[in-house]
Amino acid sequence: MTYFENDMNEISQADIPGYQINFQPKKRILLENNSGNYATMYDFVLDLKEKGHYQAHIGRLFTNEQLKSGNFSRPYKLYLYHLAGNTIIVPGDYLNYYNYSDGSNLEEIYNEFQEIIKKENLAVVGSMYEDYPLTELQYFNKDKQLIRLRVKVNKRK
Repeated sequence: MTYFENDMNEISQADIPGYQINFQPKKRILLENNSGNYATMYDFVLDLKEKGHYQAHIGRLFTNEQLKSGNFSRPYKLYLYHLAGNTIIVPGDYLNYYNYSDGSNLEEIYNEFQEIIKKENLAVVGSMYEDYPLTELQYFNKDKQLIRLRVKVNKRK
């Protein structure tokens, strides 16, 4: 199953806004090393388009430390899913949270995500991935976009 097919299957079973914990297969991503140069995800999308890259599934990566501290002011890296990517997202059980955002409610979305982690008594393993799973279907809409926060988790005993 392709990344796109897997995402569409997952989204079709999700409540939005809402969350689910499910197994995610290995995925390759291409990390953008100079992510600090982009003020918004929209700027990243425009730069990809100018460079002639396929309008692919894009996202932002936050470290485990950023997730624990609640510091989401600047992502560690930006990325796009790419079969020849330079980084692998390891397979495992992931908490996936879905909502819609125009950018003004990101802090609320991050807080809800952290509350779910506490409520479900989950141990976070690794980084948090923020992505926009419908960018393959439509051009990135800076005014309202489906957003997914994803992090590998283990259930605490």
